[in-house]
Amino acid sequence: RTINSDLPTGGPDFVHVVREDVVNRDLLFVGTDVGAYVSTDRGGHWQKFMNGLPTVPVYDLKIHPRDRELIAGTHGRSIWTVDISPLEQMNGGVMAAGTHFFTPKSAYQYSVATSQRFDGDKIFRAANTPYGAELVYRLTSGTTRDTTRILITNIRGDTVRTLTGPGGPGLHRVYWDLRTRAKPLGPAARRDSVIAANQRRIREDSVRRAGGDTTSGAGRRGGGGLAKGDLNLRPSESPTLGAAAPGSGGGGGGGGGGSGRAGINVDPGDYLVTITANGQQLRQVVRVERVGEIIDNPLGSPDDEEESQEIDPIDP
Repeated sequence: RTINSDLPTGGPDFVHVVREDVVNRDLLFVGTDVGAYVSTDRGGHWQKFMNGLPTVPVYDLKIHPRDRELIAGTHGRSIWTVDISPLEQMNGGVMAAGTHFFTPKSAYQYSVATSQRFDGDKIFRAANTPYGAELVYRLTSGTTRDTTRILITNIRGDTVRTLTGPGGPGLHRVYWDLRTRAKPLGPAARRDSVIAANQRRIREDSVRRAGGDTTSGAGRRGGGGLAKGDLNLRPSESPTLGAAAPGSGGGGGGGGGGSGRAGINVDPGDYLVTITANGQQLRQVVRVERVGEIIDNPLGSPDDEEESQEIDPIDP
């Protein structure tokens, strides 16, 4: 039978490649002169599949057998990849259920090497996939003002992290940075925090007196400069790292991290993720695996009495 249905016609509509998913036979992808398209009903209906991909010819499509990613070879925009594991789980039962938490892929802990380099003018740099565990869920009711509560617990039932995700109809993504919530600072860490803040204030005052600018340059916010009104904020007063940033409804936008002091890396293993949305609880297990050596540098000393406290048990 024909599968062209509602693919574009009458213009630059040449189809270069058709690819069937290896897990879900009803999931089809095509590469055309005007981008990529996807069908979840074996060619009955198509929609543009361009999350982050501009309108360019797509000459070839491959599906990574391990990472469950679609890889597109384009003309003029190099190689484009996107995670399709949630789409592979789309079937009649999922669509009928309405609210669904897709099975997460394994998440990998790794350390990122940093180095100093000097880029040329007008350099192009595409965004990388956010670090951590990707949590994808689908809602069919509510409003965009709604939020979801995401609870992450270990095998003992202890609460490791609590995140807030977006609500409202659509496909949503939230990323967990594979860290615990930050524990309170002990006395020694608070002392070091105050000393560091005072030293920073002295340096910045000297720059101001010399006519320099303290609101730009390589600041402590990931190299993006100092935030206005944040010049003398002590590390112990900073918000915790990794409060979930909501993804956009419908398009599955990515969640992300915040700024400030972080918790420690979790141990490898299985973690239970519970999403509470629209009066329902959805559960999945995410596996955390470690690649190479991970070095934790939490602010404070293990000898501080406050650092040894137990994390809160799971809410009843």
